[in-house]
Amino acid sequence: MFKEAFSLKRIPWRYWLLITSGLLFLLDWYLVASQNSAVLAFDHHIRWLVNTHRTPAQTAFFTHFTRLFDPWPAVGWAGLFVLWLSWHRQWRWTAQFSLALCSGTLLNKVIKHLVNRPRPNAEVLMHYGGFSFPSGHSSGAALLLGGILLVLLASPLSRRTKGWGSFCLGGLIILVGCSRIYVGAHFPSDVLGGWCLGIFVLSLWQIVFTHFLPHPTAL
Repeated sequence: MFKEAFSLKRIPWRYWLLITSGLLFLLDWYLVASQNSAVLAFDHHIRWLVNTHRTPAQTAFFTHFTRLFDPWPAVGWAGLFVLWLSWHRQWRWTAQFSLALCSGTLLNKVIKHLVNRPRPNAEVLMHYGGFSFPSGHSSGAALLLGGILLVLLASPLSRRTKGWGSFCLGGLIILVGCSRIYVGAHFPSDVLGGWCLGIFVLSLWQIVFTHFLPHPTAL
């Protein structure tokens, strides 16, 4: 009975996401804030590899792609999705998506000012203001595209469609982070922190809404 009650297999996946992403974010935050030599070496090595293998075609792609998730375009994508959810009277998802996006964005800004990490200052293709950790574009992409992914998984669409949709949305989240490293706006550890923060906030709100306002379609 005791083993069955506390079986790890019975823990929902959203709790695993919350715990894993939260612990990874805290570890990344600590290593960045303490200027851990291994993390600094990793960051500089990855940036050196990226800068060494830049090509005109890649530069054109990443500089245009990363702009799609600048603050105002991202607000536009989020607004369109909220309107779509509202049009279909998906009030539960509208509230969850909006709260996750707003709280995650605010938390990102607060942590940036707590850490005060300067952005890269060499081999920079696109200059942005503010601090570097965690990456706002990366956390924003995880919140925005991850929120859409949650709605997709809860929809009555076929398993095949959900699989392809999940693959595409996950790929876009990864591409956003890679674009931030490519254009020189962030270190790799900033991007990892942004991803983990976004996933943590998404998972937290998913747990809250599933507990208090369960959706008819189980996730």
